[in-house]
Amino acid sequence: MEGLGAGLAALGFWLFIAAVVIAGLWDGIRKREAQHETLRRLMESGQPVDHALIDKILGGERKQIGRELKIGAMITLACAPGLALLGWFLSLLSEEALMPLLW
Repeated sequence: MEGLGAGLAALGFWLFIAAVVIAGLWDGIRKREAQHETLRRLMESGQPVDHALIDKILGGERKQIGRELKIGAMITLACAPGLALLGWFLSLLSEEALMPLLW
């Protein structure tokens, strides 16, 4: 039963990862549909729609991508010294633990 339990745990982990990815994609699609519906309603109501308004509605999220990547990079860089320190502490117990965490 030990092998079956480990297999089910691994399957559960990968199913969770798949669910998170699918939920993120679904959320992005829903947001995009809402933006298109806003533009559609503006056009149907007869209000003037210029390029600045279209860029504001459809292109507003593109400016945030660079900021989010910078935040992710800063978090990753902050984790690196922590992992090196963890490897050093673990090497006090076992010599093989240091090098995998440094690479």
